[in-house]
Amino acid sequence: MFHVEHQQISLDKCPVTGSDLYPQFSCEDYLVSHQKFEIKRNSDNSILITTPRPIDAHLGAFYESENYISHTDASGSVFDRAYQIIRNIALKRKVKLINKLNGAKGVLLDYGCGTGDFLGAAKKAGWEVRGIEPSEQARTIAEKKIQKEILLPESIKEIPDNGFDVITLWHVLEHVPDLMDTVDQLKRILKKDGHLILALPNYMSWDAKTYGAEWAAYDVPRHLWHFSKTGVQQLAEKAGMVKVDHLPMVFDAYYVCLLSNKQAHGRMRPIRSLMHGLLSNLHARRDGEWSSLIHVLRAK
Repeated sequence: MFHVEHQQISLDKCPVTGSDLYPQFSCEDYLVSHQKFEIKRNSDNSILITTPRPIDAHLGAFYESENYISHTDASGSVFDRAYQIIRNIALKRKVKLINKLNGAKGVLLDYGCGTGDFLGAAKKAGWEVRGIEPSEQARTIAEKKIQKEILLPESIKEIPDNGFDVITLWHVLEHVPDLMDTVDQLKRILKKDGHLILALPNYMSWDAKTYGAEWAAYDVPRHLWHFSKTGVQQLAEKAGMVKVDHLPMVFDAYYVCLLSNKQAHGRMRPIRSLMHGLLSNLHARRDGEWSSLIHVLRAK
């Protein structure tokens, strides 16, 4: 366990709407430090923000866990194997989405590409692919899969304008410290009418409301920003983009409920978690508030 309370960054304004921030609740970092972090809301409750948070130089330490599966290809436990099976199904759906959006194969950037599974699937489907990833461990694995260098996040400023047909961030934007600067850079390197795809947890979902501060997708302090559908719409407008669609990530409810039960009760309680995942999806079929959503934005 480690503590960095004396080296933190605090925000008093929402970077998207410009409104003041108001206390909402605090969450525990169950994965690494077991410290408490406060989450605040903007004035219309469309975006939640983890603040204060660790300074950028110390954020990496909060990812140093063998249980942080997105930076590994772990498959030892039953949970790991189930995660990998579901991820493979999701990969096919993601490739189908980008093929449908672009109409033809093009140039793809996966920002926060992790171990490169999506890049590998897109490359196999005929796309020219590039990746950006801060984790050295994940970059090494991804480079072996696509036989191409994976860039560091700061390299985005060196990428020429209008170079990509599609840019994807699969559960990545919530981790980015400089939210609007990153989105502006991503828009800059998109071609006109190119698409920015954002997969994000949705704190308006049934499972988020059920588990409250123990909802695993708050994942403080790794998740810095927490979005509703309205919040993503506001983000698109501020960036000068058009939000054209949002799509459900059906499997996420089950995964998040498993982790939420572990946080709330010390164990995953698989049957209860599956029931809660199913209930969340049934509610979402009525109100559109899925546990996670894919938001499709288009550059003007």
